[in-house]
Amino acid sequence: MLVVGISGSPRRGGNTELLLDAALEGAAEAAAPPRGTGAEVRKFVANELSMRPCQNCGGCDRTGQCVLQDDMQEVLTALREAERIVLATPIHFGTVTAQMKAVIDRCQCMWVEKYKLGRSPSRAKGKRRGTLLACGGFKKGERFFRAAEAVANILFACLDVEYAGGRFWPGVDAKGAIREVPGALAEARAAGAALVEGA
Repeated sequence: MLVVGISGSPRRGGNTELLLDAALEGAAEAAAPPRGTGAEVRKFVANELSMRPCQNCGGCDRTGQCVLQDDMQEVLTALREAERIVLATPIHFGTVTAQMKAVIDRCQCMWVEKYKLGRSPSRAKGKRRGTLLACGGFKKGERFFRAAEAVANILFACLDVEYAGGRFWPGVDAKGAIREVPGALAEARAAGAALVEGA
């Protein structure tokens, strides 16, 4: 099983990455023998990718393959092959970060593959499932996560990935503050495990 995680945070080692790492650890543990057959885990940090935003150039219109040759090629391959996908982002101005959105927008080639060329962008052998982990500095209110969840849902639908629900943490801003939220990292770890166990 291939489990792919993408961090949309511009800050390394912060709340988003801590949550993502916990989820990926949970997924790897749940997939390990004797319960499972094992998992390969790949993590991408959007802010460290050398990539251009989607140029709306139409280069993918006939093939479903992005013509921009940069770090996103590896990410696109992983997203096509993954059986489990974890998106993790802080909330910036009510939605996913610019870094995460740039990655998602580059999936336009897979939108073309599915909706214009009529074939699934998935190369995975089994059922695909995905989740969203998000945190933000605002004190309360799940409504602040709705736009980010809508974006994630649209991506997952395009990728033929079943959305397994998201986990959201408000009131988390300072670097590392998620460690002070009771049960937060355990919840993220459990979300990763559930993603694998819900095959």
